[in-house]
Amino acid sequence: TVAVGGTGAVGDAGVRIGDASVRFDIDFASGTGQDLAVVGDALVFSDTGRTLEWNTAITSSAADSLEVRGLTMVLNGDASALLGGLDVNDTRFSMDGGTIGSSVIGRGGSFIDASGTINGDLTINDATLSASGGDRNRPGTLNVGGNLSLAAAATLQANLFLTESAPDQRESDRVVVAGSASMSGALVAVHNANSAPGALIPGVGVTKTWQLISSPGTGTGAFSSATLLLFEPGSGDSQAIALAVNGSVSFAAVRITTVFDALGATISMTGTGPLPPDETYKTPCGTVTGAEINDLVDHLRIVEAIGTPDAAEIAALLLLEQPEDLPASYAATQQRNPYATPSVIMDSNFMAGQTAMLRLMQMRDGAIGSAAVKAADASGGQAPQVQEGFGAPLNGPTPDEGARVWTRGYGFWENVDGDPCTDCGYDASIGAALVGMDWAVDSGGIIGGFAGLGPGQITMDTVNGSQYEYVTTVMAGIYGSWVPVGGGSYISGFGMGGYNSIERTRNIDISTVDLNRTATSSNDAWSLSFGGEAGLNLKVNDETTLQPYVGVAWAQYWGGSYNEDGADSLNLQVDSQSANEWQPTVGTRLLQEFKIGRDILTPYIGAGFVAQIPVGAGWTPTYTSDFNLGEPTKMASSP
Repeated sequence: TVAVGGTGAVGDAGVRIGDASVRFDIDFASGTGQDLAVVGDALVFSDTGRTLEWNTAITSSAADSLEVRGLTMVLNGDASALLGGLDVNDTRFSMDGGTIGSSVIGRGGSFIDASGTINGDLTINDATLSASGGDRNRPGTLNVGGNLSLAAAATLQANLFLTESAPDQRESDRVVVAGSASMSGALVAVHNANSAPGALIPGVGVTKTWQLISSPGTGTGAFSSATLLLFEPGSGDSQAIALAVNGSVSFAAVRITTVFDALGATISMTGTGPLPPDETYKTPCGTVTGAEINDLVDHLRIVEAIGTPDAAEIAALLLLEQPEDLPASYAATQQRNPYATPSVIMDSNFMAGQTAMLRLMQMRDGAIGSAAVKAADASGGQAPQVQEGFGAPLNGPTPDEGARVWTRGYGFWENVDGDPCTDCGYDASIGAALVGMDWAVDSGGIIGGFAGLGPGQITMDTVNGSQYEYVTTVMAGIYGSWVPVGGGSYISGFGMGGYNSIERTRNIDISTVDLNRTATSSNDAWSLSFGGEAGLNLKVNDETTLQPYVGVAWAQYWGGSYNEDGADSLNLQVDSQSANEWQPTVGTRLLQEFKIGRDILTPYIGAGFVAQIPVGAGWTPTYTSDFNLGEPTKMASSP
């Protein structure tokens, strides 16, 4: 073994190898005159996966052979005088337009990517063959002067293009065999929208064919599997579509047929449709008509024809689904329930106002005045008639004079059902910690202010993906109440504003075509809420009160526009949103007083009915994406 490990290790006259081996420990490119002459059974190899770029001639007699092993070998030179055979073993071998004068064997997991001519036989054992010549941006042709043999462990990989060499005959990488062609192993046909932009799926009734192997009537056998591999330009991912072997498989808009026979190997696509418009189909989105699926197919055909490479490839993927899968998959590319976020944030505002109002709910004798009034009574020689309070603020001390600081917290979870595909249902949890201060005033009143901070999360799960929103809320507001003399009733109210920071993650996970994208975005939102409540305080006994009440609240939500990132053509650009709703309530509380020193603890249980009435068209924002061809889109449903 001769080791080549430094500059100048190969002389100007090149290399002459007999029954010996040359090991390359460096990357090497041959220069002018540095030919490789094989005069025995020679081995050129690398133990470290080096690159050997041979730009000059390789020669041998018919009795001598060359094995290359463990290399990345680029043959740019002339090997037409290599007559004794080339054994490619555990090597990535490429040749673009050159000639090899002998037979070639590929084995040991090699990848042979060759265009040009092999004068002898080509045998692929446990290896992969491609005819692109290393350039996957244009079709390549490999001419085999002898026989082609693809073993059971072999793979033939061919790139598909949309240009045509003849009417309806699309170009592809192709192996042209002069002798016999024995087919076995796996066939992988690859389409990449970056190198072959345009509509992959033919029009209705149109058939397009790719000839991957051409044989002069001597083809035998068949591949054991056939796969169409679609590369997404945006993500770099690939999706594998299983094809029938010597048969057809039908999808939403196309039928794909493979034929392996005496003339070689072909793949054909025939555009199909439309579906019977009145026929119904059970889908993950519910029952849809053939007419609705036809509309989706027509739209996807347009996207495939004129969309960006990424949008076109995704459209082709969806057209390669079954009709029943298409509605849910298309819905996954669109906006998810836009009504969830404003609804949850406005619910949180109402809960904050309710928490403040429950804090100040007096349920006390309205005749209690301020300390100054009581002092004035005493100065006149009359003891102040201070009755014991009828009740107390929930979980807090009874106000008498001065300012009181309080802290409270609230939190809730809600589950809302919805369509599984578009205005999907959601789970939400949100809460806040509040701090406030209030003052008692004459004639049974209290006024105060509060501020709060809290987190929230909204989760939407659909058939083909999910969406998570994380909300941070900062709020501030005022509140007040009044209890008339006797304490048998009350009225209370609040007004508040809030700022919300929203972080959003939308997952598109279409398992039928193995499409997975994640889009992230963030935006700010503002809210304004007002509410009031009126009720009766019905004495059950000295410590127990029944409190029927009615209330109404109103809120306005302004959500800022946002742009998604990370999902290429599926990124949404969403306009601002303006939503408002009314929330009438009616219910009853049962309150129980517990005196602790001068404080009174008042827990309660209650039941009520709450209605949410959305108002206006601003709930449904406009959005677009490259996949939607820049067209403004709105969800068809209403909140």
